[in-house]
Order: sequence, then C-alpha cells, then structure tokens
Amino acid sequence: MLFNVVAPCTGYSDLQVYLLNLEVGVGILQRSTAISAVVLAAMPMVAFAAGQLEETVSGFCCLGGDHGQEALSTGLGQSHPSVADLSLDPTWRVYRFKRDGIEYFQVNDLGGRVQLIVGSLDGLLWALPAGEASTQLVLPPQRIVIPQTAIRSEVYLHPSFSIARYRAGDSVVWSVEVSSAAH
Repeated sequence: MLFNVVAPCTGYSDLQVYLLNLEVGVGILQRSTAISAVVLAAMPMVAFAAGQLEETVSGFCCLGGDHGQEALSTGLGQSHPSVADLSLDPTWRVYRFKRDGIEYFQVNDLGGRVQLIVGSLDGLLWALPAGEASTQLVLPPQRIVIPQTAIRSEVYLHPSFSIARYRAGDSVVWSVEVSSAAH
C-alpha cells in the first residue's frame, strides 16, 4: 500500500479500506508517471530548440559509434555550421559531416545558402533533397555533355570523388565526379 488515505476506523471493512487506499495510491502513481513521462518527452524538444539535441541525448539518440566527433555530426543543413570549410574555391563553402558511418558534404554559397548536399557510403553517392530547387546536380553514373565554353571550378576533392561546378553563361551544373583512382 502506497498511501493510507482511508483509515480503518471509518466504518469501512478492511477489504474496502484496502481497495480505496489502493485506488488512491494507483491514481497518484498514474498521475506521477504521466507527469514524469510528459517532462521526459519534452526535454529533447527543449534541447532541440536550443540546438543541443545531439549533446543532450547522444548516448540514446542513434545507432553507431562515432557520436563523439565534435561538430562533425551536427549542423547539416545550417547556413553557417561550426565545422571547418573544406572548399578549394574561395567563393564556396564545403562542410563535411559524418554520422553512423555515412559522410555528408554540404556546399553553401558565401551568403550561407545551401546549394546541395551529397551523401556518401562505401562508394555510393546520392543527393539529399536540400538546397535551391533550381540547382542542377549530376551524380555518377549519369553523364551530361558540358559545353566547351563552360568554366570548371573544382570545389571539393575527396579521395574517391570530387565536386565540381560548371558555368557557361547563366547556366550552372554541379557535378559529382568519381576519381579515376577510385575505380
């Protein structure tokens, strides 16, 4: 019995007193459990709003063993994430993130607008639905014909691929190109 709310001397039988006390105790326990559950459920949302979800629940968040890598696993999609700029071209910003063995490469313009995000896992490359809707991105094994007048700018170089930008007049095409050493 959790609480002795109804005393045995109130005219109720011992069984009635026990059941009444049990009902009150269970009711308080249920309310207490419900309140605790609501508070615990709200904590990650408060932490997320403060931008600290990964640090708050890193031990419980996600599968994988690479959670302690400073800012490498947080900030994807942000305008100015707090990771190193890896761009080879000073007019662009490239940020690398890693989570659960998957690498993500985000390209931003100097104003912080996301242009594209490429995911990479064991040689497989894909684009995330992020950035400007008008951004044209070509991924392997796709091929396109680049005009001879196009100016190529290598924005990022990875051991197995590169991210390049081709510009011909007002037309721009981003390309993820597998390096010949990766074949």
